[in-house]
Amino acid sequence: MLVYLYGLDSYRRHNKLKEIIAVYKKKHSGLSLERFYLEEDGSFERLKNFAVSQSLFDHSKLGIVNDLSSDTKEAPKFLKSLVEIQNLTLIIVSDKALGKDFRFLLEKPSLSQSFEKLEGAHLAAFIKKEAEVRGVKINSEEAVSLARSNNGDTWGIINDLEKISLGGQLEYAGEAPQFWPLLMVIKGNQPALKKISALTRLFEVEDASMIFNILASQVGGAMKNKMADLDSAIKQGKIGYEEALLSIVTSD
Repeated sequence: MLVYLYGLDSYRRHNKLKEIIAVYKKKHSGLSLERFYLEEDGSFERLKNFAVSQSLFDHSKLGIVNDLSSDTKEAPKFLKSLVEIQNLTLIIVSDKALGKDFRFLLEKPSLSQSFEKLEGAHLAAFIKKEAEVRGVKINSEEAVSLARSNNGDTWGIINDLEKISLGGQLEYAGEAPQFWPLLMVIKGNQPALKKISALTRLFEVEDASMIFNILASQVGGAMKNKMADLDSAIKQGKIGYEEALLSIVTSD
C-alpha cells in the first residue's frame, strides 16, 4: 500500500504520520520500520532494497519516504510496482503536491491526504480544538491575535498554546487588539462610510473569511439572518467573503 501525505501544514501532516505509525506498531508485532531521506546519496537504492527484499522475520514493513522529488525519474514507475504488495506500506511525505507522474498516488488503491495551510474559520476551529486539548481557555480575540502573530503557522500556534498551558504569557506583535474595535464598528449602529472605512482597515490585517465568521458569531436578530443567507450564497459559489462583507456594511 502507498500512503501520500502532502501540504505545507507540517504540524497536522506530522501528527497524521505519527497516528499511522502508532496504528501499524499496535497491529503488527513484527513490524520493520525504516525512514528514507532521498536527498541523501544511496537512499533511493536503499529504499528499493527495503521494498523488494524478503525476510523470514519481517511480517510487515513500513517505510517513511521523505524528499521525494519530481526529478527522481525512476520513482514513479518503481512506486507503481509496489501498490499491490500486501506486507509493505510506504508513506510518502511531501511539502507540496508532486508532479503529474505521481498522480496515481491520488487514486485508489493508494491513500492520500492533503494538509494545506489553514485560514479563516478553519484556522479558528483548529486553535479552539487544540486549546481545549491543553485545557486552555481562549476567547475569539485571543485566537485571532494568536493566528496573526504566528502568520497562521500551526507549529508556532501550538508552541504558544503550550506556553499558555504551562502558565506563561504571550506577547503579540503589532496591534492585534485593533481587530475588535474595528469589528465593533461594523457590528454597531454607525454610518455606512465609517463601516466601510473600518472594513477596509480590517482587510489589511485579516483574512476576509475569518472576519465574516467571527462577525457572524457576534451578531443576532436580522443581522444574523442576513449573514446566514450570505453564508449560503458563499457556499454555493455565488459571491465571495469580501463581497458579502461589503453588502453588510453598505446595507441599511
